[in-house]
Amino acid sequence: MRVLISGATGMVGTHLVAELSRRGHEIWALARDVEQAYTRIPQARRILQWEASKSLDPKALSGVNAVVHLAGAPLVPNVFTKKGRQKIYGSRVLGLRKIVDTIVSKPNHSVDVVVSASAVGYYGDCGDDLISEEAKAGQDFLANVCVNWERELLQRKDLSSRTVSLRCGLILNKGQGLLKFLEPIFKTGLGSILGSGEQWISWIHIEDAIRAYVFALENPVVTGPVNACSQKPVHNMDFSVLLGDALHRPVLIKTPPWLLRSLPGPTEELFLFSQRAMPGVLLANRFKFHYPSLYEAFTDLYGKDTTPKKKTHALPDLVSANEDREEHYDLDGTSHSHGQIYIASGIY
Repeated sequence: MRVLISGATGMVGTHLVAELSRRGHEIWALARDVEQAYTRIPQARRILQWEASKSLDPKALSGVNAVVHLAGAPLVPNVFTKKGRQKIYGSRVLGLRKIVDTIVSKPNHSVDVVVSASAVGYYGDCGDDLISEEAKAGQDFLANVCVNWERELLQRKDLSSRTVSLRCGLILNKGQGLLKFLEPIFKTGLGSILGSGEQWISWIHIEDAIRAYVFALENPVVTGPVNACSQKPVHNMDFSVLLGDALHRPVLIKTPPWLLRSLPGPTEELFLFSQRAMPGVLLANRFKFHYPSLYEAFTDLYGKDTTPKKKTHALPDLVSANEDREEHYDLDGTSHSHGQIYIASGIY
C-alpha cells in the first residue's frame, strides 16, 4: 500500500513511517523542508514540499492508497498566544481541508482510506464521567479545534474514502512530546501535582499509538471517531507521582489552580480539564494494548524499577500550604485521602 503522510517528521510521524515501512508499505511524505525530512525519515520513498496553508499538488496523490494527516503546530508554546492558537487551528483544520479538497478533485483517485489525528480534547472537561466515542463535544478552544478538525473529514459527503479520526490521549515517549517538557522539571525536583490532582488524564504509550494508526489503516471495519488511549486513565496526582518515581525524584509540591489559570491562553484546558476516555472502538475490534497501565508504560520508557520506594506525604501547594486535603502513597501505590483508601487502577 502506498501511504501519503503529512507531518511525517514529528514524533508520531517518524515512528509511523518506520513501522509502516517495516510492514512493507511504500511511504510518501509531505514536509516543509524536504532535505531535512529525508534525514529524519530515510525510509520514505518520496518526500514532497507542502505547507498546510497551501493547496496540495494533485500529483502527490498519484497511486496513493491511504492518507494520514498528522501535521499540526505543537500546543506548547503556541497555545499561550493568539497567533500561536491560530497556527494550532490552521495547521490542523485548514491543512486537512486542503488534502481532502485535493482528493475529491480527482474523480478517479485511488485513496481508499484517510486517517487523521484528533485528540480526547474533543470532549472538553468531563469530570469523572467515562467517555465513549459517542460522548458530546466540549465548548472550549481545544474542543472547538478538534470538532472542526474532524468535520473536515468525517462530514465530507463528497469524499468516498473510508475515514477515521483518532482521538489520541497524551502520547508518552521518553524525551519527546510533553515528556520532553516535563522530564527536566521533574529531574530537578520541581515536578508538581496540578490543582487538586483529581482530574483524569487519558494517555497512550507511543508504541500503542503507532499500532492504533496502523490498525485504523489496515482494518476496513474501523471507521469514524476512535479513542486512541489506554483503557486505564489515571488521576493527575498518580501520573505525577509515578513519573517522579520513574525519574527517581519525589513529588513534594502542588501547583494551585489559580496560578495555572493566571497563565496566558486556555491553560485551564491543558492542565485542569478532566478526560476519562475509554477506547471502545479499539477494544470492540480486538485491539490489544502492549502497555495497558501507566506503570507498564513508564517501566518500558524509563527502566525496570519505577515502583514507589517510600511514602510521599502531604504535598504542599507551590505557593501556600493551606490545603486541608492530605494524600500519601504506600509501597503498592495505594493512595490515602481523608481516611479513605482507593487503588489507582490506571497505575498498575
